[in-house]
Amino acid sequence: MLTLWPRMIKRLFYWIYTGYAGFVFAIPMLIGVGLSFILPIVLPSERRWRRAFLAYCRFWANTWAKLVGVKIVVQNEEVCVKPNQQCVFVGNHASYGDIIALAAAVKHSFSGVAKMESKNYFLFGHVFKRSSVLVDRKDPESRKKSYIEIKKLAFDYGISVFIFPEGTFSNPDKEVLMPFNSGAFRIAAELNLPIQPIIITHVRDMMPNFKLPLRPCTIYFRYLPPTYTQGCTVEDADKLRAQVWQQIQDALLIHEPLYKPFVNNPPANPHAADL
Repeated sequence: MLTLWPRMIKRLFYWIYTGYAGFVFAIPMLIGVGLSFILPIVLPSERRWRRAFLAYCRFWANTWAKLVGVKIVVQNEEVCVKPNQQCVFVGNHASYGDIIALAAAVKHSFSGVAKMESKNYFLFGHVFKRSSVLVDRKDPESRKKSYIEIKKLAFDYGISVFIFPEGTFSNPDKEVLMPFNSGAFRIAAELNLPIQPIIITHVRDMMPNFKLPLRPCTIYFRYLPPTYTQGCTVEDADKLRAQVWQQIQDALLIHEPLYKPFVNNPPANPHAADL
């Protein structure tokens, strides 16, 4: 019985910590919801209010991480595409914490690409509508509209885009990376935007097995060498996808301890036929 006490106290601490982290997250979120309505009114230029709102989201993520003891370590930043160059960011999708790490670590002004259903989330849905490009991947017309919006963001507003090409969380017990959707690479090839790969590691330490309570942790955000797409066309998208998939998996096998069981027998590239 005595041996249970330390575990019970530790678990109680984590639940108290989770409540505190939720409270610290909720207050700036409510401010963000308010700003998502106010900024388009007080800043009639869409370019200005979009960039202002994205800057607030970055401030929100950094402030939350510092207040709750989540350390975000940015690595290999010197290889990243320069902040004044628009690009398509792509990376692994490991946890809900990825979005916090992204918003806090990336110096570019960027919008994410999110599922259309995200707009239905209570309160946070409106933040998604203001900060992201929403797309229904099953609807060709929706995909076409998202492409036009991304082009406008990049060339008219100077805003990059971030896409999780897996589309959902991978399962570390079964794979390192899921196959990539082609959308990010088609956009990069058609618009001749650089592809900036990143990996996010140790983020699952915040919420092991996707279950509460939360835990303080250190998240590592690592830039990988970019792929430049000058002269590419949409026909090159599949080859770009295969190359970047391999690049990201190779980096994860080195830097993410969860994938040690795969190191001696790495999963095959599902896009290898396109190389």
